[in-house]
Amino acid sequence: MLLSKTLKKPILSVIALIFVGCATTNLPPAPPSQEMMDQADQVIITANENSQKLYKDFAQYLSSKGYSFKNTSESLMTLQTANKLSQKKRGFRIYYRVNASVIDSTIQLSGIVAYPAANEDEAANTGGKNNEPRVAWNHIVELAKNYPEAKQILYKRN
Repeated sequence: MLLSKTLKKPILSVIALIFVGCATTNLPPAPPSQEMMDQADQVIITANENSQKLYKDFAQYLSSKGYSFKNTSESLMTLQTANKLSQKKRGFRIYYRVNASVIDSTIQLSGIVAYPAANEDEAANTGGKNNEPRVAWNHIVELAKNYPEAKQILYKRN
């Protein structure tokens, strides 16, 4: 009986760690869906424009929303915005940037969160509502939802 009381606390701690580990485990990739999914990390916008026009229109749309560009390639049909302020947290400024690739008549969006200590993380539908990757993800989702040429919005987990 004494042994079971002695081991009770460590065993409960191990069980708690297992549950926490399971709660934060990365989910497997998932194909595009109209329904938002946990840990989604890509937004796909479908439109009725050819890729050249879609690329130019989306670049103008980002500019109109206050984004500037770090990298662009019209031949590769890719855009990367410069860092944009996402939120101020505990006295630090958290930034994010948007990556966009135009493929046929779709725009595939993803993002990167840039932390003050030069660390980076992928923007994703994960963590609490004030979690930095989720806040950046929400900015990207809003961009997609408000894009005037969008016919359909899909979410994907890579």
